[in-house]
Amino acid sequence: VICQGGETGVARGAHLGALDGGLRISGYMPRSELDERGVIPVDVAQYLWRCATGERDHGYAARTGANVELCHALLLVVQSVEAPDASPGSALTWRVAKERERPWMIVDPNTLIKDIQKWVGERGKDYPNEFRLLVAGPRASRWANGESVARTFVAALGAVSWRISAAGM
Repeated sequence: VICQGGETGVARGAHLGALDGGLRISGYMPRSELDERGVIPVDVAQYLWRCATGERDHGYAARTGANVELCHALLLVVQSVEAPDASPGSALTWRVAKERERPWMIVDPNTLIKDIQKWVGERGKDYPNEFRLLVAGPRASRWANGESVARTFVAALGAVSWRISAAGM
C-alpha cells in the first residue's frame, strides 16, 4: 500500500505511480482538505482519510504525523540526497519518521530504481499481508519535477510487488 498525504508534487506523483503500478493507496490528508493549490481533487481525496486534528496549520503537521504512524517505512523522494531536509515538509516527515523509529530511505533522481525496489522488498518481507510505504517529499512549488520522479519510482514498485506476490514471498 502506498501512503501519501494528498499534497501536490511528490505525494501526488506517488498517488499516480500507485495507480500506474496497480498498488493500493491510503493515507491521511489535512483536516482542511487543502493542498497548496486549493481543495485536494476528488480523484485523489477519495483514497484518503481526513485527519481529525490540526486546526492551527490546516492540519498539515497532524497529517504528517498520522501518515508516519500509519506506515511501516518512509521513502523520502527529494531533489538531492545531499539536502534531504531542504523543504520544511520533507524535514518534518523525516524527523517524525526517525522519532517514531520508522525505517527510511532517501532517494533523488539519480537513485537507481533497482536499489529502491530492493530496499522496499527487504522491508516488505516483515509485513506479508500489507506493507504500507509512505512516499513523501517536496510539494510542487518547491520542486517542479518531484511529481514525475515519484511517479516513476512508485510505478516501478508496483511491477516488483507483483513478482514478490507471485513468488509467495
